[in-house]
Amino acid sequence: MRLLVLVNPVSGQGRGADAAVRLPGLLKKKGLSAEVVVLEGPGAARKWVRERGRDFDAVVAVGGDGTIAETAGAAYETKLGRPVGLIPLGLSNCLARHLDLPRDLEAMAEVLARGRTRAVDLALLPGGVSLSFIGVGFDAAVVHRVAEARRGTVRDRDYVAAALGAVFRDPWPRFHVTVDGKELPGLFFQAILTGITNYAHYFNIPRDRGYSAYLFRGKTALALARSFARLGWPWSLVRGADLVAPIDRTIRMESEGEGGWCQFDGEAGRSLPVQVDIQRNALDFFVP
Repeated sequence: MRLLVLVNPVSGQGRGADAAVRLPGLLKKKGLSAEVVVLEGPGAARKWVRERGRDFDAVVAVGGDGTIAETAGAAYETKLGRPVGLIPLGLSNCLARHLDLPRDLEAMAEVLARGRTRAVDLALLPGGVSLSFIGVGFDAAVVHRVAEARRGTVRDRDYVAAALGAVFRDPWPRFHVTVDGKELPGLFFQAILTGITNYAHYFNIPRDRGYSAYLFRGKTALALARSFARLGWPWSLVRGADLVAPIDRTIRMESEGEGGWCQFDGEAGRSLPVQVDIQRNALDFFVP
């Protein structure tokens, strides 16, 4: 099997650069040939998949959730028809956790060599493809603050600082939610859309939930505190949400007035309104 391996060299606080050096030898030991590409920046992974992806049997993304989402999104958009491999080096690694992937390079080389795959759902929204989760409302405001202040590698403390700023400074726009053509009762300040077993690697979701919207009502910091209190330990989105709505095909969120943002897989997205379309079993990923 011949692999196109796309490496973000700055992911994992520089571990990506080390992975680019080690992976050719590790993959060769497993009987795999690989062209390893050190990515120059955002958009580079998408360019390589579109221009060279069909020359290989599979594409492998090495980096954080952003690199992985860009690579897999390009594979879907171009109808590549090849499985995608993930070597997680980022902060959250949400899809990798869901797929029970190891973080050790040698162990991941073994996963690729075995060739076992699993089909994964994708969510399509204006401006991108989501593999892990989409946030609308408060958490999206936090992600936008982090993106604006970003200077190199993002750490947990950057999100804590942005969250505190969003709580005390940003307006709390609320929005309507329509799932599969049916408007849900009430207004919400936060929506988390996901079909995997973790959100931002701290919040747990049962494996049998399927693609669902976890919705939170309220409009002040008190509502946020109330939601956190319900999460319990370990933190569970099912316990914390005011409403859990399974999504079959589409979900649309529209602000009550002005404002409101979305984010997908930790990347800043567009303002509301936004519609998300679910694509079932859209891509195959290598799994243990």
